[in-house]
Amino acid sequence: PYCADTEPFLKLVEQAAEDARMRPCLRDLARAMRGRWLMRTGRFDAATEVLKPLQYLTQWALIGPLDNRDGAGFTIAHELEKSIDFEKTIDGRNRRISWFWPCAQPDDGKINLTELFEPRIHVLAYAVTFVHAEVSVWAALRASCAGALKVSVNDETVGSVGAYHDFGADKLAAPIYLHQGWNQILVKTAVIENTEWGFALRLCKP
Repeated sequence: PYCADTEPFLKLVEQAAEDARMRPCLRDLARAMRGRWLMRTGRFDAATEVLKPLQYLTQWALIGPLDNRDGAGFTIAHELEKSIDFEKTIDGRNRRISWFWPCAQPDDGKINLTELFEPRIHVLAYAVTFVHAEVSVWAALRASCAGALKVSVNDETVGSVGAYHDFGADKLAAPIYLHQGWNQILVKTAVIENTEWGFALRLCKP
């Protein structure tokens, strides 16, 4: 954002995204940076096409905020980690809370929870989505996040990020097994204060 001439940067990330000699994770990172730049400059259709191959998961149901004072809530397994009931309300940080479906489905996959919840410090939230697999298959799940994060696939924890830092790409990478049919992906995400709060998940080949 502070560069007088952006062309060298744009040419570099465009070339890197298509360079077969580079590691796949670096090509994906270059593609993501290019897509976010296009979004930032208002070229949304072009950004959609650039980001589509990254396969971000964009449709989520969310519930929160729950208590995470002193970071204690993140270590507690809440009831909904065992059973998802979209009709049920639960006790939140300061009121009864229920599941909801945000209208926004960002092309870059980033769910900005700071804009969705109040209060937005010392709290946590859950997000769930469902992925359909035509056949049983191994995949790689890559999670970007701001704040702490834990991901479960079909009720099995596949990985977590315990540090409450600002947003970073692909902080968590884990192999997952998708059964034929529908598969549940549950995210637990928490924040304390003075950081961003959000996450983005995508699936790719191992």
